[in-house]
Amino acid sequence: MGRKGKGPPYLNPPDEKYVVVMNPWGLKTPRMRVQRDADIVGAWMRAVFGFEPGLIERVFMMGVRDEVIIELSSRTDIVRGLGSHRWSEFLEPCPAADAQNVSYIFEYNWRRHGDPGEHSWVEYFPRQDMPPPAFPVKGFPRKYPYPKPHWAEPSNVGSNLSSLILRLPESRVRTPTPPPPEPEPVQAAPSIPQFAPYTPPAHHPSHTLSQFANPELNPATSNDNEDVKPLIKTENQDIPLPPPVIQPEINSEPNEVLGKLGKADPYEEEEAAQMLLKKEDTDPLTIID
Repeated sequence: MGRKGKGPPYLNPPDEKYVVVMNPWGLKTPRMRVQRDADIVGAWMRAVFGFEPGLIERVFMMGVRDEVIIELSSRTDIVRGLGSHRWSEFLEPCPAADAQNVSYIFEYNWRRHGDPGEHSWVEYFPRQDMPPPAFPVKGFPRKYPYPKPHWAEPSNVGSNLSSLILRLPESRVRTPTPPPPEPEPVQAAPSIPQFAPYTPPAHHPSHTLSQFANPELNPATSNDNEDVKPLIKTENQDIPLPPPVIQPEINSEPNEVLGKLGKADPYEEEEAAQMLLKKEDTDPLTIID
């Protein structure tokens, strides 16, 4: 128990340990503190600091204040429980309404404030059974082991409480922040050349011409000189001469012309008719007796 003494400063701290809990889990609106509240917060503190019997000795509450002061056994390692406690991490399951709630636990500034029982704080002796039968088990922190609290600063709880608490000690190792997830590798887009040479399609005449220009590409090309067609030399490549056009031979006789060519030209028909008349005039007349 704390011993009486004049102060501040209070230079005769007791062997017991004291912590301040801001926004304690399980407690409702202030001004309505009762024994049941002490039993609830006492059970939660045993989950935080250890389930050893007698570890939580007293709970100090004040109707006009939201925070509570916990007196723990002198053998308690309070450093393990200092920091911020996220309800979503120690409640299982965590109600959606409590997912953003955070409780803070700091060491009590005994040197400045002395024994809480001498400064209008009402003391309660919490039950030691686990969990207390006065509240439903389904709402009790059930994660085991209890998750390690996060680092916290006095500025997290407001300036009006800064004199009531102490900063986290140097022995309290800061909870490492998990590294951010590694970004997924970005696949580089395939490089597209600025200029792509034009490749004509297979049916383009250039493919045929290239076969004539390069005999090795045309297996049908013969090496005999008599089969080689005359070529015309162009600017880019050699092009074979087209085969000669054979004109039909026209006979002077009208009938032969019509026989070979089928339908004659009208002018040729007229000329043929005149020639026929002249021939008849020159033929000798046959006199019939």
